[in-house]
Amino acid sequence: MSRKKILFICTDPASGMLPYAGKIINTLVDSDNDYEFFGLFLNKGEFSYEKYIETKSKFKKMVFLNSSVNKIPSFVNKILPIKIYLEIIKLCHSNKIDIVHCLTTEFCLGNFLYLLQSKYKILYTVHDLYPHANSNLDLKSKVISKIIDRGVRLNIKRLKILITSSKAQFNILESRYPNKYIYYHPFPSLVTNAIKKGSSTCPELNGINKYILFFGRLETYKGVEILYNAFLKDNYLRNNYHLVIAGVGHLYFPTRIDEEKVIKINRFIDENEINKLFENADCVVYPYSSATQSGVLSIAYKFLTPTVISNVDYFLENAIIDKSAYVFENGDIQSLINAITKAVNSKNNKERIASQIFEYNELYSDETLLNSMNHIYESI
Repeated sequence: MSRKKILFICTDPASGMLPYAGKIINTLVDSDNDYEFFGLFLNKGEFSYEKYIETKSKFKKMVFLNSSVNKIPSFVNKILPIKIYLEIIKLCHSNKIDIVHCLTTEFCLGNFLYLLQSKYKILYTVHDLYPHANSNLDLKSKVISKIIDRGVRLNIKRLKILITSSKAQFNILESRYPNKYIYYHPFPSLVTNAIKKGSSTCPELNGINKYILFFGRLETYKGVEILYNAFLKDNYLRNNYHLVIAGVGHLYFPTRIDEEKVIKINRFIDENEINKLFENADCVVYPYSSATQSGVLSIAYKFLTPTVISNVDYFLENAIIDKSAYVFENGDIQSLINAITKAVNSKNNKERIASQIFEYNELYSDETLLNSMNHIYESI
C-alpha cells in the first residue's frame, strides 16, 4: 500500500500563523506515520516559515517563496499570485499529491483552490469565521483586511472540506453547511522548543519582580484598555504590582504619561524571552472582547502562570473555570479586578497548578494533536 502524500500550503505569513502552522507540521512530520510530506510556504521579511519548521530534512520536497518588499508587486500578488498557482500545480502533478492541507488563510487562492478540488482533496482551515472588529487600522491596512476577509469568505463558501480549532466554530459550520465535511482538531501549542529553552529576561523588566502581564499583538478586540483601566482603578493592584503590556502594535487608547507602574514593551518579543516573561509574572490576563481560536492559553498553562480570561466562548471551552483560569465578565472592570486579585493570590495554589498541567496535556499535547490529525487524514 502506497503512502499518502500530504502537501502543506502556508501563503499567509502573518505573525500568528507562523507558530500555528509550524507546530502542526513539526508534530505530524516528526511522528511515525504512513505519510509523505511536501510543502509550499510564502515568507515575508522577518516572517519566515523556515524558522518555525524544525523537520525540514524529513520533507520529500519543500518550496519557499518570498513575498515582494515593494508595495505595488506585493499588492498585485495578493490579487493574482500566479507564481504560487504554478508551484502548487507543479507539486501536485509531479508528486501525485493525495491531500492539500491549507494551514493559513490562503485568502489569495480562492478561485484557484475551488478549481483544484476537482482533482485533489483540499482541507481548508477556518481560523476566524467572523472577522474581529478592529478600528485601529490605517487606510492601507483596512483595504488589505477587506481583501483577506473576502478571500476567506470565498474559500469557506466554495471548498468542500473545512477544519477548525474552535468547537464553537465547528458547531456553526456543521449547522450552516450540512453537505460539507467539517472537522475539528485542538489548537496546537504555541510553546516551541526555542521558547522552552529560553533563558533571557526582557531588559525592560530588569529589577521588576511583581507584575501583571498582557502578552500579544495590540489589537482593539483584545480589550487591553479594559485591563489598563482596571489596574489604575484598584489601589491594591497598583500599589503592589506593575502592569506589563508586551507586544507589537499601536497603543490605541489614551494612557497617562506619568504612570510609572505601567511598563510598555512595544516590540516583537523574542522566543528566547517568553519563558521568563511568563514564569516571572504573577498572572497573565487575556481581556479579549472576542476570540474564536487562539493558542495563548497554551503558553500560560505550560509555564503554570495564574491566568485570567474573559467569558468569551473560545476561552471558556478551553478552561476549568476558577481552577485553570479565573473568569471575568467581558467588559466589566470590577469583575476583572476581582479575577486578577484571585489570580495573583493563587501563585502557589496546588489545585490551580494541577488544573493547568491537566489542561495543557488534554488540550495541547503532541499526542492529542497527532491523534486528531491522523483521524482527519484517514477520514478524508
